[in-house]
Formats: sequence, structure tokens, C-alpha cells
Amino acid sequence: MIKHMQLRAAVLAALRAAITEHTTFLDGRPVALASDSLPAIAVYISDAQLVENALDEALWQANLHVALFEQAGSPDSTLDEKMAQKISPVLMSVSALKESTETFSTQRYDYRLDEEGSIWRSADLEFSITYYQ
Repeated sequence: MIKHMQLRAAVLAALRAAITEHTTFLDGRPVALASDSLPAIAVYISDAQLVENALDEALWQANLHVALFEQAGSPDSTLDEKMAQKISPVLMSVSALKESTETFSTQRYDYRLDEEGSIWRSADLEFSITYYQ
């Protein structure tokens, strides 16, 4: 869907402009990550669903995720620090998100671990958004 591409592109462009150290930026949820591609930031949308119709435009609700991936040996405090200092401030200032969404609010913060390959661990910052498609 075009709106999803636009939202992800706006977030990725803002993150690329703000984060100058080596980082892999991913448009979508990664299937697999190699250790040489870390750290990585993935921006993806999940659980998109139609809320209601309003004057020829469909109102949608979805979850926008910004996930930070680090080496498996990194502690949660490293993920928290990078998320708080480098990623969250950027997300709060992305004007395209504010202009393109009806609502934009923090939903959840979650940790994940690569249980198969033990290559990465991640922190996932999730936002609830509503928008017209």
C-alpha cells in the first residue's frame, strides 16, 4: 500500500539523516540478519486494518515498528540507551508522520532475542497510528 511505503520512507530518511555511525537500515521486518550487518534499524508496519469509511476515504489503524538490532551479547541497557538517545528523539520530530497520520502514540516497547542463531537481540518501539489510505 502506498501510504505504508510513504510512512516507512519518511521514518527511514529521518533516521538516516540523524544517525551517522555505521548502521544498516531496513525497509521492512528482517527475515535474517548476519552479524556484519549489525547494528541495524528496521522500520515496518503490522496489524493494519480498516477502521471506518469517511467521505470516500478509508481510515486505517496499524502499528508502526522501529526495531533496533545489536549483537546478541549486547546488554538491554545498550539497546535502551541507543533507543532513548538516537531513535526516539528523531521519531518525535518526523513532520511527515505528524502530517500523514490522524493519531500517533507510543504503544509498546519490547525486547527480542535471536533464539535460532544467537546473532542478534533487539528492542522494538511500537506506535499505534491511524491514517487515511
